[in-house]
Amino acid sequence: MCYESNAVFFDEMEEELKKLGCEVITCDVMDEKTGQEEFPKLIGASFDAIIDFNSVLPLAQMEDGTPLIDKIDAPFFNYIVDHPMFHHRSLQVPLKNYHLICIDRNHVTYARECYPHMKSVTFLPLAAMKALIPVKFEQKNTSILFSGTYMPSQEHYDKIMEFPQEHKKDTLAVIDRLLADHSKPLEMILKEYYAEKGIELVGKELRDTMLTYYRADYFVRTYYRENLIDGLLKEGLYLEVLGCDWENFHTKYEKNLKIRQGVGYALNLQMIAKAKVLLSVQPLFKDGIHDRVFSAMANHTVAVSDTSTYMEEEFTDGEDMLLYQQGNITMLAQRLTDCLEHPEKMMDIAESGYRKAMERHTWEVRMKQFVAQLQKLKRA
Repeated sequence: MCYESNAVFFDEMEEELKKLGCEVITCDVMDEKTGQEEFPKLIGASFDAIIDFNSVLPLAQMEDGTPLIDKIDAPFFNYIVDHPMFHHRSLQVPLKNYHLICIDRNHVTYARECYPHMKSVTFLPLAAMKALIPVKFEQKNTSILFSGTYMPSQEHYDKIMEFPQEHKKDTLAVIDRLLADHSKPLEMILKEYYAEKGIELVGKELRDTMLTYYRADYFVRTYYRENLIDGLLKEGLYLEVLGCDWENFHTKYEKNLKIRQGVGYALNLQMIAKAKVLLSVQPLFKDGIHDRVFSAMANHTVAVSDTSTYMEEEFTDGEDMLLYQQGNITMLAQRLTDCLEHPEKMMDIAESGYRKAMERHTWEVRMKQFVAQLQKLKRA
């Protein structure tokens, strides 16, 4: 996963599970020695659960073609942090005891329809993470930080232009609809678009069609990111971006932009803690939340994000965080300027967000929810 985030997540999860009285074994299957020597020893063993992030373990097979995971007596939980379509190869494997965890409720709905062999599909967002060294608000030395990799939208657009004519036309039409309606995920847009053609997309048909439109998803995500950063710079705001490849970002307003190279997840948290405002662009999560929002709150930083149904339920705009609608950059710039000019207001928002994150969105809370889910599945 990006910036080694899964390793940090695993450490937090292990600590909280042990507090709950669980015995935990960790196995880094990407490490050659551990993966080849230690993991095979688990074959035939019994566990309450196996959990992995964005896992490709379902693809691992024994010599006879049997999925390796099926040789371990345990429900297998694949905790995916992207849309399920990006994990199709591993999700389509019909494991005996396969379970899926998603961080967007739309992803849950999609996975239940498109991967009916899953024993369960549940919604469990990622959690708030504190930096190793706390930073008091008055000591924060970065005004606005954006944390994330730069991905040029033009590259995806160029690929779309190489599509066969009919598919190119359809893809561009779907992109227009995604940009026009910020509330709907790609699968909903596709269902509506194809319904107008007299075609009903359900189950396997929806899944297979989604796989042919992943470039539309990529383009819109990268377009939003570029457009937001460039738009805020144009409005006169000074931004710092933290992540890989931003040296390839071209803007007329580069004097307002400071680029910091990408760092590992733990150091990324420290950079967030030093910022007064953390700016987030959701990866088209329409009913979920990115973990960077929680992490901003956990570090007394004002979280600013494009909105989603889930965030509107969990947080109050202007009280716990700032929410914005894609496409209205001028209004967002005005709100950010107002915040920076009123530090007491910023501190109030940051503290309110901190309290809510610590109360409802820590790894302690998440692992209690996960264990409760395991107990529910056992009783079923």
